[in-house]
Amino acid sequence: MTEKKEQEEEKTVYRPLSYVDGEIRLLKSTPMQPNEPLKFTMMNVALAEAPLYVALSYYWGDPHRTASVEVDDVDMQITINLEAALRRLVAEDVEFVWADALCINQKDIFEKSLQIPRMAAIFNKASVVAVWLGDELDIDESARAELRNGTSPSLGEDFCLSSQPTFKQILRRPYWRRVWVVQELAMASHIDVYCGSDRIPWDSIDTTCKCCQSRSFINTRGLPVDEHVFQFTMLREVRKNISRGKAMSLLDVLHRTRHCLATNPRDKIFGVLGLASDARRFIAEPSYKGSFSDIFTAFATQLLSHNILDFIYLRSANRRVDKALPSWVPDWTDLDDHVARRQFDYLIIHSKSIQIPETETLRREPKAIGFLSSATNGLENILATESM
Repeated sequence: MTEKKEQEEEKTVYRPLSYVDGEIRLLKSTPMQPNEPLKFTMMNVALAEAPLYVALSYYWGDPHRTASVEVDDVDMQITINLEAALRRLVAEDVEFVWADALCINQKDIFEKSLQIPRMAAIFNKASVVAVWLGDELDIDESARAELRNGTSPSLGEDFCLSSQPTFKQILRRPYWRRVWVVQELAMASHIDVYCGSDRIPWDSIDTTCKCCQSRSFINTRGLPVDEHVFQFTMLREVRKNISRGKAMSLLDVLHRTRHCLATNPRDKIFGVLGLASDARRFIAEPSYKGSFSDIFTAFATQLLSHNILDFIYLRSANRRVDKALPSWVPDWTDLDDHVARRQFDYLIIHSKSIQIPETETLRREPKAIGFLSSATNGLENILATESM
């Protein structure tokens, strides 16, 4: 595609959003036959006045495997996984859809940055959050019917979700490892899960997952033994906290999501800002303009300015300091090995006793005091043990 054509495409499809009016974009579907290309019109609408819409939560997939969709008579390339998800929703006569790859101008860094603080509200406002897991499950028809109808058999304490073939397939889909998924699902008021032609009620998965918190399947640290179960259990806990109005700090959320993946390193932080009650204290204006090193360094600087000094110790066992990231700045993309996990666990437990002053109080107090908290000694012991 030529540069001129790209400019025409953006000008035609992406009319400027009014941030004063809190506008977002929605895709309006056009009736089609099963084998026809997807066609949409794009509309700008104030979020508070938006019609009922479905917010799509999905895994982008291979960026090199694309399909064409028509938006306002302009051909646009999207991943085949997104195309399949949109086709599934249109087949159910969904009229209005929000999908980030199309409803946010991905080539406009300024627009992408301004949309970050709105993501939580977009998914919270949606009448349904549609989770797209990809192709159909490789299960028999009776198991598929149980999922569709939300009639999965009740499970006893001797049963672990990870050993059940149906749910093993569900939880091992790459979708669950995306960092943005945590916020998207936590903020949703209603969730439907799609696997190919099957629509699965969220409660069918959520209720069944409770069995994994049985003592029989918990390790000595109180966490599920199976990594896929651990991921889903974390999602359930965050969603429960949000629904109950329980505040979570940004560091707590980063601790919970340390194993999640992000194609863009900045999203390890940006993808969870909507879940943290103190996010603006550390990241006042998220922006994709700076490099990931700039973002991580600015965040670390804010932690230090708030006297949260322990976190400069956070390291993975194989951390190799290079020019991209200063040695005192935690690499939030690489904190899921055994050393970093132990460090992070220790710090989170300890930091619960640290009271972060309110912004107004902070202005009246001196900058970071020149001492490390008592957590330092504990961390040094951990590091010494791991290096033996």
